[in-house]
Amino acid sequence: MFVCRFHLFAYVALLCLKATLIPCANAKLAEDPSQRPEVVSSSTLTGQVVDTDGKGVQNADVYLLRSPNGAYTLPVRPLSSKTASDGGFIFDQLPEGSYQIWAETTEATSLVKKLRGRKVKIVAALPEQENAEVEKAVNENELLKIPLHPGCGFDVSVHDSNGQPVVGADISFGWTDIDRHYATQANGVARIRGLAEDEWYLVVRAPGMAIDWLKTSKQNLGSVLPLDFTLSSGGSLKLKLVDETGSPVQDAEVYVSLASRSTTPNLTKPKLAPTLKALCSANLCRSTSR
Repeated sequence: MFVCRFHLFAYVALLCLKATLIPCANAKLAEDPSQRPEVVSSSTLTGQVVDTDGKGVQNADVYLLRSPNGAYTLPVRPLSSKTASDGGFIFDQLPEGSYQIWAETTEATSLVKKLRGRKVKIVAALPEQENAEVEKAVNENELLKIPLHPGCGFDVSVHDSNGQPVVGADISFGWTDIDRHYATQANGVARIRGLAEDEWYLVVRAPGMAIDWLKTSKQNLGSVLPLDFTLSSGGSLKLKLVDETGSPVQDAEVYVSLASRSTTPNLTKPKLAPTLKALCSANLCRSTSR
């Protein structure tokens, strides 16, 4: 009887494990767009975002990032476009140069690695004798398709020091990614999906409360990691800024940060206070950690 129970338990456990791993295993089959051949286009770049069945995806966000020699500078500010009902998109009047392109929805991404999309080369008009080679390259990439797949994600729970959910807390990734924001709902939880596999910096802000943040370990496609933040009341700083004669300095900006910094790639809280910005009136500078 004991053996039968053991086998039944093992069988159920195996089924549960299989059900858990299937989404991740399928996501792992996603092709890394940064390893695909470079797309060559004229100053008008068109294409289509498709799902795993090859159907066009409406209202997907398409990003085009300038990246000479495959490099870019953080924070990044890519061009963006929304897809039409058939999944089609267009970028017009692009300067010549090297770019990376990718697409996202609230649930999926075309990326495998963060900010590493498919390479795109925009070419300008060339002398007539060279046009044939350029046109051949453009025609070979006439229909650029960007396939989506499940990304990784987080369920971010934010509470105050009394254990009450914080509604409307802002979750972002700071300067390490494109500018994107998520808000906690009535239960204090923000649902984040469709991210590339990578380490992620999460920054949590709420009015009147101290900022908190952490760096996660590397997340895999298809995974969802629950995270919990407890925000304490925000501190305030008051100081008087004067010039060399002792006269108050008005309309100055003051930046304050802790000297102790840590960015260890794990789920422990780094000892870092984000930079505070203060505006000075005639007699006083005020700043609150928000």
